[in-house]
Amino acid sequence: MFLKFLFFVALFAVCETQSQIGNPKVFIRQVQRKAELLTRIPFDNLTNSVNHVKHVRDHLIKNYDEILDSVSVNQQCRKDLRDISSSNFSLNFKFWDSYAVPGTGFALFHTTFAGQPEECVNIKLDSSPVQSSFPDSGPFLVTFKVHTGLQLSLGTCMPLSCSNSQVARVFKYALHELGVNTEWVVADGREKFEATGAFITAVVVFGIILLLITVATTSNMLSKLNEIYKNGIQKDAGYNREFSVQLDDDRRNEQTVNQDEPIVNLDPVSSFLSLADRFLKCFDFYANFTKILTIPTKSSPGQQFPVLNGIRVLSLGWVMIGHTILVQTFMSDNFLYVYERGKNLLFQTIMNGTPSVDSFFVMSGLLVMYGSLKTMETLPNPTFGNPKFWIMFYVHRLIRLWPTILLTILFVVGIFPQLAPVFYSTFYQNELNTSLVGLCSGTKWMPTAFFFNNLDNPSQSCINWTWYVANDVQFFIISPLFIVAARMNKLWGYLSIGAVIAVNTLLVLKASGVNRAPPGDGGGAFVNPDIVNDFDFTTSWATERLYFSPYCRFQTYGIGLILGLALYQRDQIKSFFDRTPVVPRVAMIWGLWAFGFLCGIICVYGCYPYANGGHMGVWAAAFYNATFRVLWGIFLSILILLCNLGYGGVINDILSANFWIPFARVNYTTYIIHLMLLQMYAMTLEQDFHFTTLNYTLTASGLLMCLNCLGLVCSCIIEAPFIQLEKLILVGKMR
Repeated sequence: MFLKFLFFVALFAVCETQSQIGNPKVFIRQVQRKAELLTRIPFDNLTNSVNHVKHVRDHLIKNYDEILDSVSVNQQCRKDLRDISSSNFSLNFKFWDSYAVPGTGFALFHTTFAGQPEECVNIKLDSSPVQSSFPDSGPFLVTFKVHTGLQLSLGTCMPLSCSNSQVARVFKYALHELGVNTEWVVADGREKFEATGAFITAVVVFGIILLLITVATTSNMLSKLNEIYKNGIQKDAGYNREFSVQLDDDRRNEQTVNQDEPIVNLDPVSSFLSLADRFLKCFDFYANFTKILTIPTKSSPGQQFPVLNGIRVLSLGWVMIGHTILVQTFMSDNFLYVYERGKNLLFQTIMNGTPSVDSFFVMSGLLVMYGSLKTMETLPNPTFGNPKFWIMFYVHRLIRLWPTILLTILFVVGIFPQLAPVFYSTFYQNELNTSLVGLCSGTKWMPTAFFFNNLDNPSQSCINWTWYVANDVQFFIISPLFIVAARMNKLWGYLSIGAVIAVNTLLVLKASGVNRAPPGDGGGAFVNPDIVNDFDFTTSWATERLYFSPYCRFQTYGIGLILGLALYQRDQIKSFFDRTPVVPRVAMIWGLWAFGFLCGIICVYGCYPYANGGHMGVWAAAFYNATFRVLWGIFLSILILLCNLGYGGVINDILSANFWIPFARVNYTTYIIHLMLLQMYAMTLEQDFHFTTLNYTLTASGLLMCLNCLGLVCSCIIEAPFIQLEKLILVGKMR
């Protein structure tokens, strides 16, 4: 029964691939939601469909003329297809040999077959007269869903004169002739380049940014070289010390002579040139890169909580490791192996990785509360602030977030479709409405750009992994209510935040219980086959609301606000510890550490017994759903508080180490671009990934380092220039 369950679940595992990767839980829910329906499909029907599909290539070879007479395609496509069928054996063989033929591995969830795309592209390698007349061909991925529910993706080779829709019609007709009734057929191919409006806009915008960066960086480097030359320390120039000193004397004499010349007032021009120079410096790649790598002193502004640097980088690493295993799962030819590994304690850490996002909610709430309270101390009205402060409170946030998100969306809709020639894998499916490009087409990008893509069908939103940013912005919008309450009275601040957390927790508890939602968003519990019968995956609460909605995710942000208020009163807390006798103080500190780690362990591994065959009732799962994020927030808050008070020991030394700082500074940009880059990496794979623990470990480690480094570079290009522009325009100073 267990293997039968796995096999039937596998048949939908490839469904809606790109739309699910933004969040691991969405993919898991989609698979689980189909499982019960699939168990009612006769096994014979499935095997018959697979056997028929295996013969589609042979059917095309033998019946091309008949198929072309029955399908509507353009004249050039029709001519090219006939030329291929009548070409010499060598070329004809290469063409058909590149086609994918469904093979073994269905029991391991292998439902995508790439074929040999390079063989298709390289048919015309030599320049012989016969071969030069062979039509230009390229790989197409044909994805179709048969009436039994089975979805397959096959790599094919077709003339580039044929459009995606025409290739789909050819295969739909061929499958119908074989007796395979399809619900839909979609083809994704290497269509000819088309300069769309989105592409032109993207080229212009990115071209202007790169031009500014090039000019600014070149100007800065030439200026530095000029300074080196003036100071006489450029050793390779061949100047000796006497000549250098004499040259300096000559320059001073020239300056003395020039002092007697009349001075012309060029203030307007000088002001404009000065402003233009400062504007250009905002895009100086070298200066921005150096600033990111600079290690600040402990007394520098923004270094009150160095422990956050390590938490940021490790939490994002946790996110990226989880997304890497998802991408590899979609591309693997042995999904069953990945499924079985999910019972392992180490893999449970990855499968239950959603608290990694809550780490950022805690840190965001902490910094918003602490930073605002500190800034308001200096205002004429420290309790309520003033209009200018609150306007800049929101403006700064938008300037911080918008450039990276908007430019990423522009890249997806403008540049990404034109990269088709380098995407060979079965993961490349731009024609699907649920593809990365399809979800950002038209006006679908607007909810993401304006930070409300977490409210309505978030799993189908543009770059849907930015649902976290939308939540964070919405929490940020209401945070002044708690900040002002805390300025008026500290107790009011604690009580108001605590009340909202309590309401949020009760809402999650009731919604989970009433809707029979799976524990921990179904993450680590997914590997228990009884989960389909024990819990319900058909409600919007179970599939999206509990995970994406702000009214279900405020808990850890609220804990961060409380922590920020507590750290604002750090001196009182530190004084309390100092006044406590040594033995009770040590017991208190060790007790806090033990309690914190216990909360963290329960949060991450609470589903481990159930994943390995244990039992969990509906309301027990509801209680876990209502509390496991709170437990993670408590663990993280205790860790940050004790490290800041000086009781962190080796944990504080590791998390506060300087080597985290550069990657922590570019954390936001890395998060926004990482999943897009992971998908691009997957799309370049010609063959499916064979998953093993060692393969995954090596690949994930390499990708983790590459993504952080690319995030650093992209931050210098996208994020850092606009941060500097904000300082120039709003603050009136640079660096």
